[in-house]
Amino acid sequence: MAKKRSEKGSIKALILTTAMRLFQEQGIHGTSLNDIAAAASISKGTLYYYYPAKEELVNDAVRVTTDSMTDLFFAWVSSVDRRKDPEQTIAELIESILLQKDMCKMHVVICVEASRNEQVSQLLAQKYKEWSVILELGTLKIRPREAETICKRSLLFFTMLNGCMIDASSGMEINIKELAHVLLSA
Repeated sequence: MAKKRSEKGSIKALILTTAMRLFQEQGIHGTSLNDIAAAASISKGTLYYYYPAKEELVNDAVRVTTDSMTDLFFAWVSSVDRRKDPEQTIAELIESILLQKDMCKMHVVICVEASRNEQVSQLLAQKYKEWSVILELGTLKIRPREAETICKRSLLFFTMLNGCMIDASSGMEINIKELAHVLLSA
């Protein structure tokens, strides 16, 4: 019985991983369920058993990607040290996110999808609210003046972060320290 559950989980994970790779390469609208089944080397029936609608697969891709981002924010909060330079602390957060190249590419795809899919837009908006709270939590461990600046500029932070993810996905070089400096400049 445990083997069957394990096989089901691994097939579903294979489908999701394959779909996310294709979404990154072809976009969500450019990827069909048939494309995913073929790339995963499974039958269309197997794919439809796990994901009867593409919308469910897209929602799982959004959930996996945004959960990964949430984990990175929490890891950053636990690493924040009041004795460190605040700019360096923010730069470390940005860098930890940008190091996750596939996650960044998928986040960019999700942002594009959010512009035309209300459900994805709402899921992403919820996550930005959550990430803002986590960012604020981390800033409470930074010196008060810098913490206040970051809290007031959280929208700017996420706008800059999205731009960084787009640039990183395009292979452009990013000056993370300069971005952190701009964010904290009075």
